[in-house]
Amino acid sequence: MNHTYKDEIDSILAQQRLHTEQIQELCAVVKKIETDTAGIVDVFQSLNGAFKVLHCIGKLARPIGWIAAAITAVVAAWTSIKHGVIK
Repeated sequence: MNHTYKDEIDSILAQQRLHTEQIQELCAVVKKIETDTAGIVDVFQSLNGAFKVLHCIGKLARPIGWIAAAITAVVAAWTSIKHGVIK
């Protein structure tokens, strides 16, 4: 009967070693995935910052457009007056 318990214990220990090896392999795979995705996360964080800058530029675009339109209108009026189109 002791022989049976020894066989069972040996079987359990063998399974435990196999599971330990499998866990180590999985840990290695997870670390590789973590390393590979770290670069992707950095890219997305950089893009997030870029989108914030573009959003701020977009907020400024309308007032800058109004100013440019006003300057263009003044220059056009001045040019018309200078060349005698408007008297």
